[in-house]
Amino acid sequence: MALSAVLATDARKPNFDFTTPTAASTTMFATKKDSDIMTGKDLIGKVVASETGSAFLAEFKLYNEMLKAEYGEGVAKIVEYHGYPEAYQDLGFGRVDAVVNTDLALYSLVAERPDMFAVREPVGDPSYLTWAVKEGNTAILEIVNGALLKIRESGEMYRLQQKWPNTSYENMPIDVN
Repeated sequence: MALSAVLATDARKPNFDFTTPTAASTTMFATKKDSDIMTGKDLIGKVVASETGSAFLAEFKLYNEMLKAEYGEGVAKIVEYHGYPEAYQDLGFGRVDAVVNTDLALYSLVAERPDMFAVREPVGDPSYLTWAVKEGNTAILEIVNGALLKIRESGEMYRLQQKWPNTSYENMPIDVN
């Protein structure tokens, strides 16, 4: 089992079963605060960064294909980083024009550096963060889901969400498999 925020995606479903969600997530992009890049279309011809192997990178690559289909061109380059700290550093230095990540992480970045960064618009569909279990391991999935659903039913999950990340996701589905 992966005790980390795992985005439940169709590409991952053949290999994993997912617990009931712990949060909602939307892939968005951030820029420097003074940037004139406001919309996804404004990313055309720009250099965009994300983390290697992340679901957010995969989702942005699909978004870039949509830009190409709709407008005849996409971003100039997608730069992949081993971690987001380096991507944010390069955004701050102007080496990249935007960074793609989950809204949760980007809002946290802006909360830490409101003078430097701004979150712009979604470049992906809303999804859910879960924990991943080896596909077919129903015994573990039932145990974990039982505990998570108990925490949801008591309201404790929403209280914790209100504390971190300062919002709550009370309308999440029970099952995303």
